Amino acid sequence: MIAEKGGVRSTDPDTAHEAAETAPISKLEQMFLDALAQHNELTTTEIANFYGMDRDSFSPRPPRLIERGFIEKCGKRLCANSAGKMRMMIAFRLKS
Repeated sequence: MIAEKGGVRSTDPDTAHEAAETAPISKLEQMFLDALAQHNELTTTEIANFYGMDRDSFSPRPPRLIERGFIEKCGKRLCANSAGKMRMMIAFRLKS
């Protein structure tokens, strides 16, 4: 079964859902937030480039950060992907 919001499944007990909501922010989530604090609006690719890391390290982070009220989507913009091709990507910003 695939994990849902917060890394828990709909079939998991209520205590698992509560724990997911109160779990501390992971290192990669904190890095995601720090990059946004320094640059206002970024895509996951731009965050990965900021740290010299792979986009796959950051692409799974937004749903949980949105669910917990830390960030929000702020539109799409043209951005180079890891292959250097331009494509539209979702940008994020800290939620005020």
